[in-house]
Amino acid sequence: MNALPAHRSIYLCTTPVDFRKGFDGLTGIVTGSLGQQVTGGALFLFVNRKRDRIKALWWETGGLTLWYRRLEQGTVELPKPTEDSTAVMIDSVELAMWIAGVPLQAAKIRRSRNERRLSDPLFLPRSCRDRTGASGSFCANYLEIL
Repeated sequence: MNALPAHRSIYLCTTPVDFRKGFDGLTGIVTGSLGQQVTGGALFLFVNRKRDRIKALWWETGGLTLWYRRLEQGTVELPKPTEDSTAVMIDSVELAMWIAGVPLQAAKIRRSRNERRLSDPLFLPRSCRDRTGASGSFCANYLEIL
């Protein structure tokens, strides 16, 4: 799974799949149940009923690739889809966590230090934090924008 190019869509099918299905059967699930085109370059993940096996279907330039993984211990947790969808979109980091056994609901995305909200008081210039800076009109205008 390390050869997956960056910035690809990853769809996780949340309903168990019969693992006797091969290329054609999984392609039928992608087009029928998920409403996607298998040739679009996205990665499609499927699990069996016991949730101890994972199949991944991916279209490369030469044709379809099918990966199969059997977990030696434990099972994977299927996230609950929103609304009436049968799949959820995840990114490559969530994929690695999911395969490692980390529940996706328990994982929280933290913003980095550089991603501060404008409403965050630490984002304000120091002279405006106490709202009594030397340049009072600048601070007043700055706070009105927020």
